[in-house]
Amino acid sequence: MAFYGLVLQSRPVLQRIAADAYPRQIAACRATVAARQRENGSWLSRWYPSPYVATYYCARLLSGPAGAHERELRRAADWIGAEQRADGSWEGGVISTAAAVLSLALLGRDPRRRERGLDWLLRRDEGGGRWRGEPVLYFWFDFPDGRRLFHHSQDRGRITTAWAGLALATRG
Repeated sequence: MAFYGLVLQSRPVLQRIAADAYPRQIAACRATVAARQRENGSWLSRWYPSPYVATYYCARLLSGPAGAHERELRRAADWIGAEQRADGSWEGGVISTAAAVLSLALLGRDPRRRERGLDWLLRRDEGGGRWRGEPVLYFWFDFPDGRRLFHHSQDRGRITTAWAGLALATRG
């Protein structure tokens, strides 16, 4: 699972810095991520509390060459669309909703769902373009003796606000 997180983080670096020098490595990253898509169309990560964040990062990775991973991207978009709550959010969270909106925007899907999500985000603004912090990262260490050390990071609002701002910037 740790390798999977490394794959998600390394591909954007390779793509931006030296895409021509590493085409096989980038293709291998994409293949690894495509193979780990869950049956419902989402991806999970050991690091991110929200499956929508992991799915957004995976969709970004797979949206490289046109048509190469169209099936996986369509399944992801279908899953995201099906999971939207009646109130317009995903999981009732700012980060999950922002990641879902960003994914749908990236994939050019469901403009009405995106608008409902953006409206929900705006209703959660605590004033001055700030959103209350949410869990942003978790991980654990497994020790040989069976103990597990769990780490959970709670944002104070800056990261959550950044996610909301990225999503709101998709409103054209």
